[in-house]
Amino acid sequence: MFIVSVGLTSFCMLMFGIANLLEEYNTTAAPYVAFMFVLVGSCLTLHQRCLYCLKVIGYKGPDAKYLRVGLRILYLGVAAFVLAVISTSGFNDNIIFSLAGGHFKAERFWYLVYGIFFFPAVVMAIASLIASTKKKNYAIKGDCIYVAVYLLSAVLPSFYSSPIDLMSLFGAFFTLIYYTDSLRSKVTMDEMTRISNRTLIIKKLSASIGLENYYFFLINTDNFRNLNDVYGYAEGDAALVRVADTLKKVAPRNIIVGRIGAAEFAMLGELPSVESANALCEAVYESLKVQNGKEDTEWKVTVSIGYTECSNEELKTVPDILKAAEKSLRALKRSR
Repeated sequence: MFIVSVGLTSFCMLMFGIANLLEEYNTTAAPYVAFMFVLVGSCLTLHQRCLYCLKVIGYKGPDAKYLRVGLRILYLGVAAFVLAVISTSGFNDNIIFSLAGGHFKAERFWYLVYGIFFFPAVVMAIASLIASTKKKNYAIKGDCIYVAVYLLSAVLPSFYSSPIDLMSLFGAFFTLIYYTDSLRSKVTMDEMTRISNRTLIIKKLSASIGLENYYFFLINTDNFRNLNDVYGYAEGDAALVRVADTLKKVAPRNIIVGRIGAAEFAMLGELPSVESANALCEAVYESLKVQNGKEDTEWKVTVSIGYTECSNEELKTVPDILKAAEKSLRALKRSR
């Protein structure tokens, strides 16, 4: 969704720029068209980075929802404002900047736009650095520093006076963000099932220890070894993909789904009560049953699910939570 937003915004900006250039403006304005392009794309990117920062530092205060909405309104508002000004006034006579003889000149709203643009990023970066000193888990600590450096790096180019320099730095910076994020997704994704892998699940689980209303679900594919022996490895892979697709379909948006073993899956996230956790398990069973009926295969795949609450005071480490969930899973298998 984020890439689509940037693409549509960039396309609109390009259309406005070309129209202005063709009708009434000197071709020396072309670099500034590209610059405004990147500025609007940067609004959307920084908005996404600030929201990611809130998630990393684990901010869940009562105003967290309103803060996220406010950030969206702020950055999308800046993007809309810039587009409106440039599309209606052009490059030679607007309140953000002007071109006099092809030279850039900041106008009265230039610094206001930049202040709105960078202030939330600076605040979030500082909050993330402070959070990193309080996090005991090194993976979470590293994530806090990672997002803080990204946000602060976005602010540094604003000290450049030339829009051309600024445009180049922004372009390189946000290209690096996209490339780094794509690498991170590859490292944390299971290749076959296209869900999170064990590395990411364990990292998120480590950060969830002690959190109220957080549940960890351990899902085991029943009789998977026998399915492999009878129908072959290709069908075994298809069974795992079916389970993964079912979990993705059933799990709420705030629940992370991953594969943590050969035939083991996991879900982790916040739910309002134990009843909700039980309901989620039942939804998985029912959805998988329906999916088995739809697929034209000789085999049917079923799962068993055990879970535990991360806030249990006796569970102080990741292995403790894994053992508790496994104990719940084995108890369920024995009761069947």
